[in-house]
This record gives sequence, C-alpha cells and structure tokens, in this order.
Amino acid sequence: MKASLTLILIGTLCGADNASARLTDNPQSRYLNARAAAMGDASLPLVEDLGLALMQNPAGLATRHGLSGQTDIITEFTPGAASAVGSGVGSGFSLSNLSKASLDNFSALVGMGLQVFPAIAWSGLTAGVLFQERIRVTNDGTKQQSQFVNQFIPTLGYGIPLARGLLRVGYALQFVNTSIANNDADVATAPTAFSENSKVGQGVSHNASFNLIVPVRYRPTLSLAARNIFGLRYNSGTLLKRASSTSGTPENESMTVDAAFSIEPRIYGDVTSIWSIQVRDLWDAQGLNLMSKIGIGTEINFFRSLGLRAGYTANEFSFGFGFRFTDSKLDFAMYKDRDLAGIGPEFNTRYMIQYSFSFGGHR
Repeated sequence: MKASLTLILIGTLCGADNASARLTDNPQSRYLNARAAAMGDASLPLVEDLGLALMQNPAGLATRHGLSGQTDIITEFTPGAASAVGSGVGSGFSLSNLSKASLDNFSALVGMGLQVFPAIAWSGLTAGVLFQERIRVTNDGTKQQSQFVNQFIPTLGYGIPLARGLLRVGYALQFVNTSIANNDADVATAPTAFSENSKVGQGVSHNASFNLIVPVRYRPTLSLAARNIFGLRYNSGTLLKRASSTSGTPENESMTVDAAFSIEPRIYGDVTSIWSIQVRDLWDAQGLNLMSKIGIGTEINFFRSLGLRAGYTANEFSFGFGFRFTDSKLDFAMYKDRDLAGIGPEFNTRYMIQYSFSFGGHR
C-alpha cells in the first residue's frame, strides 16, 4: 500500500495551500463530515458512519443491527476566524466581528460553521435531524460581501441487505428547510445581520442508493447514489425561522447521481486501509468539468484507534486524522471549500473538527 502512504504524506506536506476543494453546491453538502472532507469527499463507501449513510448513501443503513445511534457535533472555520472568536464565542458569530476580522486579514474570507446531527437506528430503519449554519464575509474597506446558510433537515431512511449482504439498497426522505442570504453592498450601506434578505423555503428530497460488494479479497465495492430524485422544489415557509428578513425562496435543486468504487486492503495485522474513488454528478446537472467531479481518498487505520486520511479533488489536496475511542471519536480535516456565492477567492481554506458519540453498531 505504498500508494496510500504516499498520498497521505503528500496531503500532509502540502498543507493549507493545497487542501481539497469541496463542491458546496452539491446536495451531499447538506452534511459536511470531517472524515469525508479529509478524503476528498470520496465518501460513499464510508457507511459505518451513521450520518454519512443516512444523508449520502442510505443503502449503508442495511449494515445496522439492533438499536444504535450517533450524534455528531461539527465546527468549521477559516484561518482568519480566530480573531473574531477572540472577541467572545457568542459575539464572534456576529457580522460586524467577522467583517472586521476580514479587514484585519487583508480582505481574506472569514467564516464559521456549526452542525449538530443526532440520529437513531433500529436495524435498517433510521431517523435523524440535521441542523447546520454557516456564515462567511469579506471586507476590503469599501465593499462587504456576506453569506448566510441555515438548514434544518428531519430525515428518515431505510436500508435492506439482499443476497446475504452482498447487495444493499436504501432510500432516505429528507424534509429540507433552507434559509440562504448572499449580500453584496458598500460598507456604509451593508446589512448589519447575516440573515437579512434571506431566501427561505422548504421541500421534500427523495434519495436512493445501492451498494454491490464482491466477496473476494479487498472487498471491492461499487456504490451508486441518486439525490433529489425528481428534483427538489422549494415552497415558501420553514420549520425553523432564522432569517431576519426574507426575499423569496431558494432556487430549486436538480437531481444528481454519484458513483464510487472502493477497496479495503489489510496492510499488516491490525493495520487496515480503505481506498475510494468517486465521480460526482454523473448526469452533469451542474455543468462542472471532469476534474471537479472526481474525488480520490484513502484512510489507513492503526489498531482501530487512529486513522490517517488524505484526498485529492479538483487539483487540490486534503488531509486529516481521527481518534476512535470506545463510544466516541474525534476527527480533524483540512480542506478547501467553494462558496455558494463565489465570494472571496474561488477556493478557501477550511478546518473542521468533529466530535461524535454513539452506541450500538453495524454488521
């Protein structure tokens, strides 16, 4: 597995300037996971993670048995966000503090995000509620651009194992509640709150996937996932009101199809690995070039306690690591993100820290 080790070393050496580019406007970004971000978003095979299975690959829910659950608490931030948080965690999320931090950091994009995602499963039947909010701003002294994204998504999914577990199929219903604001104005007249002029709406998203496992060495697995089947159409209203003022509904979302292939070689003893390559948006609903669609990721696990990860997508590298404890885990990722509004540079460095605690397990 020299190639796996090489990719991890390259990702580590490249650091912040060559982290992975995430396609934020892909529906999979409804759940931003540190493990997936570190692996170049080649995340369809990572079905032992309950959040990833429920939000991205519901066929993976077929691996659950008995009563189990997982709660994820995830924070993401840009390098310049530290000065804003220095003003106090509560006030650090204000538009004025982040705008000042951008100005102090030579107009760099400054942003923060928070996700809370509890989920519970009984065998293949799983329910969860995702809350996430991200805020970003740039300020060059004359113009201020800001972005606000809030989503509240109750989700219900089910996965079924067939052919003695070699074929899995699954479906997830997501009730998506979205508030999004992109504001661009002179500093003197710029909004004082992130959520001003938000587009607010709610809609139902149908998602399905299947996994085919070949029962040979390295467990080669083919995964295919369809998101927003028949499209996601937003209607006015929301279950969770976060916008200070509204201006219509978000744009409807098209159906996308992703495919992934993975293998799981054992390197030596209790040192295992997973290699994954994923192609996003096979139907080209978003008009992206091929290199922006392909993600490659690898993870090497030492004694099921320490995982080293690296990824490559859109000509950018990512890396991360994770510690696994008896009933919890702690993960870190460094990657790059493309913003919905395109504010700031095309790709911006992000750090993500995730803490998860769980009970029960999977097959």
